[in-house]
Amino acid sequence: MELIRIKIKELAAFSKGELFQNFEIKPVSPLRIESYISNPRAKEEDPVLYILIENGKLIAFRTVLPDMIYDHKNTPLRFAWCSGVWSDPTFRGKKLWEPLLEAPLEDWNNKLLFTNYAPIIQALYTRNNLFKLAIPRQGYRFYFRPDFKELFKNRISNPVFKPLLSAANAIASLLYTLKSCFSTSLPDIKIEEIDYPDRDCIELLENYSGSSLFGRGEKEFNWIINQPWVMKEKDPSCRYPFSYDRIEYKIKIVKQFSQNIFSGFFIYSTINREMKVLYCFGKNDTETSATIPILQIAKTNNISHLTVLSSSISKAIRGKPGYYLFSKSYSSNIYSSFNFPHHDLSVFDGDGDNCFT
Repeated sequence: MELIRIKIKELAAFSKGELFQNFEIKPVSPLRIESYISNPRAKEEDPVLYILIENGKLIAFRTVLPDMIYDHKNTPLRFAWCSGVWSDPTFRGKKLWEPLLEAPLEDWNNKLLFTNYAPIIQALYTRNNLFKLAIPRQGYRFYFRPDFKELFKNRISNPVFKPLLSAANAIASLLYTLKSCFSTSLPDIKIEEIDYPDRDCIELLENYSGSSLFGRGEKEFNWIINQPWVMKEKDPSCRYPFSYDRIEYKIKIVKQFSQNIFSGFFIYSTINREMKVLYCFGKNDTETSATIPILQIAKTNNISHLTVLSSSISKAIRGKPGYYLFSKSYSSNIYSSFNFPHHDLSVFDGDGDNCFT
């Protein structure tokens, strides 16, 4: 068994090499390669891909995403997010995760974070005291016209249940329509959708210097918007286990106005009928004032469900039960292998690698 590290500067050539081409499962997708290389916070010498091979066969891999933390004095500290991890099912139980975690911990000076991992992996890492809960993020998932076929596609394979799921969709849609009929109309608030941060947004972001833990700004947002990890068309040649080949994907910036004066903006993304609020910046109480535009966008885009981690936004939406069918709690905590100051620093829903999918 051999462990191979691949640095940023080696990614493109490695993906064209014979070893990579012979892998039945690919350890990184073309979109992720482009994104990793374009990461404004990465350096050429950063190791980002770790693979385990046996007799020329890929048996496990891990990728990490370089990023930065900023303290109250806006001093940066480099670290990496644990991102995709995979192992061949025939090798499971052989603790392949150990060398795939030891190597990046060594390369990144024991400075790794992760979020949104499967419960079994999260339990494994925390049980071994490799990572500790650093930042709890407890929010809600709000359901409008839920698609139960999509929600349960990986849990229910028996075709007998498909008609029941279709019936559940129809009932939920009817209930949402009836509930909407008895709710007051959403007030008309002036908003403007744009593709990239403009001068208003950039100037506002500068005010957050020293108050945002991960300090993402214009360069980072342009990178996230330009290079998501979602394929808009299926690519049979991309045999990557975490490929997102859903057709309908978009990420937008929404500017808010109060009495025709710019008051803030938020960034949201949708994949098919799933919506996430990634970032929200503004003056005064803009987070809660973003509630109405968020609900308007969810309704306009016929959203199935909306995920919000921000406590203030989720609380404000929960205060308007007439505009969604039901909700349930949802968490995406941040775990860390090292200690860092983060009290009184803002952490946003999109911080991490989930803003790319």
